[in-house]
Amino acid sequence: MKYLENNDEWNQLVKLFTNVKSEELMDQMLHLFLTINEREFLFDRYKIIKALLTSDLPQRKIAEELEVSIAKITVGSNELKRTPKELINYFKKHVRNVDKDGRDRI
Repeated sequence: MKYLENNDEWNQLVKLFTNVKSEELMDQMLHLFLTINEREFLFDRYKIIKALLTSDLPQRKIAEELEVSIAKITVGSNELKRTPKELINYFKKHVRNVDKDGRDRI
């Protein structure tokens, strides 16, 4: 696979997603571009990153609670090690600012 970040079409795709203005439209876009398996993978990754950043649980316990393999937790943990602090802070802020009903308060 080519390095996507230096690809003009990748940048166009990023712009397309960045310009989505509603949750409904974003949901439709994700359904258009991702298979059910890819959406499930993305959702699992979201839950893993969230758990790694917000809980004090050991990785094995996170895997057990999320019903994912320890390998998926390890991959998520390794990605976090390469993630810029600004992005980690942005994600943590998002997680803190989501209401119980899933509505964003940012």
